[in-house]
Formats: sequence, structure tokens, C-alpha cells
Amino acid sequence: MRLQGLYKAVRSLAWASDGSTLAAACDDGHVHVYDAAGGQLIVDLAGHAGCVLAVSASPDRTTLATGGADATVRVWDARTGACAQKLSSEHTEAVWGVAFSPSGGFVASASDDKSLALFAVS
Repeated sequence: MRLQGLYKAVRSLAWASDGSTLAAACDDGHVHVYDAAGGQLIVDLAGHAGCVLAVSASPDRTTLATGGADATVRVWDARTGACAQKLSSEHTEAVWGVAFSPSGGFVASASDDKSLALFAVS
């Protein structure tokens, strides 16, 4: 099955822990979240100013974290697509990696500026 709605390169993928959804971080500045069983687009996350380079799903499947070429980390409600947090104070260059802690209470990020950052998720 080929997923629809992708118009630019995909940089990162993240599965929900139960395999029900797949999130794709794209060069169009969006994260597209798909129903894995049928391939339908569930929600489109928009807010980064530039390419989205990294995506990670929280252990409880309710939240996504993204990193972008705009040097920000964003935390999203995976069901509604609302941006819950914009975290921009720690990095000065593109964010290429994001990961949730096992509890889901923190997001770690890695940047081209040779830094790692740890953010509390509220």
C-alpha cells in the first residue's frame, strides 16, 4: 500500500507503540499521521518554519515530538494536531533527532549545533 498526501521528501518515521498509526516528518514542513491499517491520513501537523527532520511518538501514543530545520522542537497532540509546546531556547541550528523518555515525561533532542537538550513535556 502506498500512502497518499506526500509531496516532498520524508526525513523520519515513527510508529505508535501499538502499531496503529505511522507519522512521517516531511520537507514540506508538515508531519503526516496515517492510520496504519487502511493508509488514510488522520491528521496533518503544521507549524515548523521549514523541513521537519525528526519525529518520535510518546509511549502512550497521545503525543508526538518533532524537530525541525528551524531549530525548534515541538510537542503535538497526536489526535487533534494541536501544537502543545514549542521549545526553541536550547538549539541554534537544525534539530535532527528527538526521542521520548520511557515514561513520556521528557523529550531529548539533538542538533547540528553539537548539542543535546532535555525538555519536560507538560
